[in-house]
Amino acid sequence: MGLFKKKKNEEKKEEKLSDSERLDIGQVQVRTIVELFGKPRKHVQDSLKTYVTKLKIDPEAEIIKEEFSKPKKQGDLYSMFVELEIWFKDVPKLIDFCFDYMPSSVEIIKPQKFEYNNDEFAGMLNDLQAKLHQLDMIVKNLKMENLNLKNNAGNLIRNIFNLSLKKKSKTLDEISVDVGIPIEDLKNLIKVLLKEGRIVLKDNKYILPGK
Repeated sequence: MGLFKKKKNEEKKEEKLSDSERLDIGQVQVRTIVELFGKPRKHVQDSLKTYVTKLKIDPEAEIIKEEFSKPKKQGDLYSMFVELEIWFKDVPKLIDFCFDYMPSSVEIIKPQKFEYNNDEFAGMLNDLQAKLHQLDMIVKNLKMENLNLKNNAGNLIRNIFNLSLKKKSKTLDEISVDVGIPIEDLKNLIKVLLKEGRIVLKDNKYILPGK
């Protein structure tokens, strides 16, 4: 008898909640679109499907409808999107989804209105603020890394120029062959090096200062 009762309780747990029951416990139903750009085509398809699979195993979100578009070529890239209808555990979980998946659109289907007391609303604002600070820190770190990469690349190119012009003066064509950079790309770099006084133009050839 006890075993029968246990099985019955487990079956009841697996029963899906009705919409009204979901709303009573604070769940939120949304229609959303997640879009990806990239290449090659298969990578875009696989990545988008991986996103959806990851969301499916999230215990605080339940996908009730999914519809994938076909990959569309846009210039050198491919774009693809998936339209989802999802029940989220609560509003904070919906906000987490927006930060983690960066959907291109979110439409709230149910409920029609939200009611929060001061403490609940303040808690959500504080969580949102914490996420914004975290994103801001990530962006600042990426900017710093990008700046360091640019500086290192610039120093590397300057050293290559020094080696190229160490023994004799050279034309722009000769430098291009030496450093492996197309002439059109070299022109702006040459202007910078001339301005910095790192190279000198003499008789249509470039030399190091003091040579």
